[in-house]
Amino acid sequence: LLFLGTDKGLYVSIDLGSNWSKWKNFPSTSVADLKIHPREGDLIIGTFGRAAWIMDDIRPLREMARSNGNVLKKDLHVFDAPDSYQPNYRSVDGTRFGADGYFMGENRRTGAMVSIYGGRETEDERKKAKDEKRKKKKKESKKGTDKKEDTKDKKEKKKEFKPKVHVLNSLGDTIRTFTTKIDTGFTRIYWNNRMDGTPFPNRKEPKEDADLPSGNLVLPGTYKLVFVKNDSLKDSTNVTVHTDPRLEISLEQIKKENADRDEIYAFAKKGNERMERLRNAQKSIKLIDTWMENAEDSTKTKITDQGKELNKSIGKFMDQFTGLEKQKGYFKQPPHFNQFLWGSLRRASAADGLPDSAASAEKLKLERFAEMLFNKIDSFFEEDWKTYRETVEALQTPLFKD
Repeated sequence: LLFLGTDKGLYVSIDLGSNWSKWKNFPSTSVADLKIHPREGDLIIGTFGRAAWIMDDIRPLREMARSNGNVLKKDLHVFDAPDSYQPNYRSVDGTRFGADGYFMGENRRTGAMVSIYGGRETEDERKKAKDEKRKKKKKESKKGTDKKEDTKDKKEKKKEFKPKVHVLNSLGDTIRTFTTKIDTGFTRIYWNNRMDGTPFPNRKEPKEDADLPSGNLVLPGTYKLVFVKNDSLKDSTNVTVHTDPRLEISLEQIKKENADRDEIYAFAKKGNERMERLRNAQKSIKLIDTWMENAEDSTKTKITDQGKELNKSIGKFMDQFTGLEKQKGYFKQPPHFNQFLWGSLRRASAADGLPDSAASAEKLKLERFAEMLFNKIDSFFEEDWKTYRETVEALQTPLFKD
């Protein structure tokens, strides 16, 4: 593996200099010096007029050179990943928002950095892609194009080729699954060193294939990342995760912090269960109103009025979960469940180990609000909803008009 710095940019060779490729995402500027960091495996480039550049992790290039380029013949290959750290950041000194008035470098992104080769696009695939693009333009130019059908086809294609990453711990348990984009050529993705989390209550029905949000940071150790492309191609790599070496924190302290956050996520789970009941209740009311279409006017009016009142109550409960929506002008957002969840998680993450007094106070607010809201919703289903259901179930309503 050779690197060549020139007056017109950076060149790379993986065959002892027989063939050279210009590194295209590096500017065509004069390269004054090159160094390879012995521990990080980063290429450090000193330029004339464009400051210092760092090419993170040249392991993929080393592996390509070792294999005489055979890696490039694969349809999917995951390279060895560097160790990952969970760093703590502090605020910058002085003025915080000086735009480009500061001379400072960019920090490396947090999380586990993984490089992937997704195969080459064949001549047939390129030709097919061009043909499809041409057909699409032709189809759109015609009148009466069914755009809905077009969108449906797109969604189906995206769903079929959506790559997934599965993170496994030392016991082989899957602790995180997320979607990423693996295209042809090289792709670099980042796993944020976190497990699957719990979504917060939402008015909208969650999508079946939606990724779960991130949860707690994983404990220090080695994890396996399995990449699945097109449901058939698979490859994996291992990542060793470390805590910030500058922090004096024990494994027990990290476990206690995670346990405290898990208690907060448990409230989110209970909230999701009740939000799902509320959404299902809305669907039932809509279905019943449709079913009452052929009923007598008096019966129909009675049931639909009951449904309207119940929908109002359901709407108020949802406001207490997610806050007011679609409000015009200035208004004050009243306290809501998700607000207390965010506050508790933020406070729990502010201190290492056991929660401090501020975190405990925030969690107590969450507990009190959750108890109040959950009791109201449970009473609603035990009383108002039960009465509505019994009334509807006792009806004999025709499905057909005479």
